[in-house]
Amino acid sequence: MLIVSNPPHRPGDRSAAVWCFDISPMEVAAKAAYAIPEIWFADSDRGVLAEISKVLDAVGLSTLWVREEEAAAVPAPTTVDRVEFDDRGLMLEYGASQMLVRRTIPVIAVVCRPSVSGGREAMSAAAEPHDPEIASFVDLYVRDAGALRRFSVMQGLVDFSALHDPERQGSATMDTFAELCEQGFPRARIDRRLVGTRVRRRRIPTDLRSAAERRAGFSFGTKRLQSLLESISPDLANVTQNDFASRLIYLTLR
Repeated sequence: MLIVSNPPHRPGDRSAAVWCFDISPMEVAAKAAYAIPEIWFADSDRGVLAEISKVLDAVGLSTLWVREEEAAAVPAPTTVDRVEFDDRGLMLEYGASQMLVRRTIPVIAVVCRPSVSGGREAMSAAAEPHDPEIASFVDLYVRDAGALRRFSVMQGLVDFSALHDPERQGSATMDTFAELCEQGFPRARIDRRLVGTRVRRRRIPTDLRSAAERRAGFSFGTKRLQSLLESISPDLANVTQNDFASRLIYLTLR
């Protein structure tokens, strides 16, 4: 069983939560300030997790319980090639297939626009404009005949030409698409916690002694999280930070 953070958190004195994390008060404060859902605890003993949950709630930290099989069941994204809105809803085209997402159905949309300000990520972005670790995207989670589907509209890989509006200056963007989803789906839940996020790369062998390895708990990029994800599902072994964060955000909103 997992305890997943669900920011934003309520104000409060976090000192009582130090024993839960077994880290310094400053590190607990940093975790509380982190605006993206992440795994905080994993344990097979529900009694232990129940005690931890009581403390976290008492100090204003918002969390939810997630079973490992629930995390494993969130599907990998299907990359969308083209999008078009009409009176019925949103038409998604992917490969040789297409799907109409009707305006009346519930939609969860996760908007991701990472901050790439400099360093290795910026150089990578210039060299690989479609690098999945730093790509901007909107993930759409919808039910299709009872089954959960996840469609990823990715910057640079999707045709937005059908969204162009003569009254709007410039070409359609990811922000434009997110706004149209918000306007077009009355039952949509739009989450923007991944806007402006700083990307943590997956751990690689040469990073073993880096500062990233000293991140606390199950922070992304740690060997501890890598081992946990591999134990939950082989499909999560190579997941990127924002892909994994999108899955957790979906679980907080479903």
